[in-house]
Amino acid sequence: MPQPVIPVPTLQEISARQSHQLRRVTLFSPALCLIRQGSKTIQWGERCEVAGEASLVLFPAGSEVCMANQPGGGYYRAEMLYLPAALLQQFRRRYPQPTPPEGASRSCCLAMTPTLTLLWQQLLQGLRLPLAPTLLNHLAEGLLLALQPSGHSALLLHERHDRLTEQIQQLLLLDPAHAWQAGEVAQRLHMAESTLRRRLSAEGKSFRDILDEVRLGQALLAIQSGNAPIGDIAGQSGYASPSRFTARFVRRYGLTPSALRQALRQPDAPQAGSALV
Repeated sequence: MPQPVIPVPTLQEISARQSHQLRRVTLFSPALCLIRQGSKTIQWGERCEVAGEASLVLFPAGSEVCMANQPGGGYYRAEMLYLPAALLQQFRRRYPQPTPPEGASRSCCLAMTPTLTLLWQQLLQGLRLPLAPTLLNHLAEGLLLALQPSGHSALLLHERHDRLTEQIQQLLLLDPAHAWQAGEVAQRLHMAESTLRRRLSAEGKSFRDILDEVRLGQALLAIQSGNAPIGDIAGQSGYASPSRFTARFVRRYGLTPSALRQALRQPDAPQAGSALV
């Protein structure tokens, strides 16, 4: 009998040579971003913060942020670490959250300490080997424990209130290119389509909004993480029409896919063919 797959943290390395801004970026899972070079400006609701080199930025699951990445010394470099929901649930059970200390920081940014640096490097090395899932999650829990005394871990452990939106996002993320329909999703979640739409409306969402959000989020990740042609990324994200994909991408993030690719491109990177602008 096959063993169940244990979700583990995932790593994304981002490098850019031009400053660029992205609007309305949705984080589908809790994430931590370590700025290695340059700086990142984050606008989240009414809050605006700037994270410089050797700063850690914490993103709660479900958050929608605007961000600007600014090179320093010629480049912007950062590492994004995404934590699976199952890991967070396990951590909550093992380590109930203490009352945040008086004067605990509400900032989503903090400076790296020697302890955080050590734990971060251990986890990254474990991911690159890679270590067994249980060991990787053990290392990730150590990182969360190190964030507890300052109260910063509460940002990552915060439970979402839009539970149906979260369920649908996680389902669609399994196969963004699938021709998803609200009726099929409702059936998989064991509810009537009318109930699904009504509950989404109460959360301020629509099925089409969530589908676009997931597909564009996966496309953004693909552009940031590799050199696949943008036309291929559009198709893999569920958009049969490249021009429609570009229009949706611009409407959400504020720049074209190829403009983002150009900002990210390294001088020696291969030119990925694309007819999109």
